[in-house]
Amino acid sequence: MRSYTTKGVPSKETEAITSAITQFLNDSLENVAQSFVSKSEMQKDERFSFLPFFSRSDVLQESNLSNFKSEVQCSQTHTDELANQNTETTNLTNKLDRECRNLYEG
Repeated sequence: MRSYTTKGVPSKETEAITSAITQFLNDSLENVAQSFVSKSEMQKDERFSFLPFFSRSDVLQESNLSNFKSEVQCSQTHTDELANQNTETTNLTNKLDRECRNLYEG
């Protein structure tokens, strides 16, 4: 949160961004947890029969972890884009305020 405020993003906006990311990550973790399959279920599933050297649950967990990491990276990219947009908006608003003051004073 501090890194955004040092870049000029107002603290209320950084709190909102942080809250949105936290909610996204919690939802993603919940989705990952729901997608896990028990070992006995995988043993019954023929799709996993080609995995003689690895635990089927290890492979499935690795796949879920990889998907989760991709979601987190995507979320971080989106958050960075939002922070940049917020900074740009703040800068433009400040510039517009200065221009308006100059017009009224001039």
